[in-house]
Amino acid sequence: MGRFSGEGAAVVAAALAPCAWREFSAGMVARRVLGALDHYVVLDFLSDVEGAAPGTVETIELTDADDPRIEALVAGLDPEHWRSTSLVQLAAGLVTSLERWYIARGLLDPDLLDEL
Repeated sequence: MGRFSGEGAAVVAAALAPCAWREFSAGMVARRVLGALDHYVVLDFLSDVEGAAPGTVETIELTDADDPRIEALVAGLDPEHWRSTSLVQLAAGLVTSLERWYIARGLLDPDLLDEL
């Protein structure tokens, strides 16, 4: 899960940069971000498998609208100001919200974040 720190923020920023993300709803931003991170995690995993040639992701599929992580990302957005923040700050905040969601469910050891 270390991918969610610096690398995760870069993935999030890259996924949102070509879009008019400030015009999206918070839920749509979360769905796009989660789709990008999920694709990244799969490609990263496959890149470690001998003989696998995972390629790249040309398009980002949105995460299903009922994904429970969406609520965590939306809750982490400042409803008044997230559209006026920089893309870098938004990406870092979304990744932090996702890390907290994983930690709260015992799916990520917070001590590992310091090692990454």
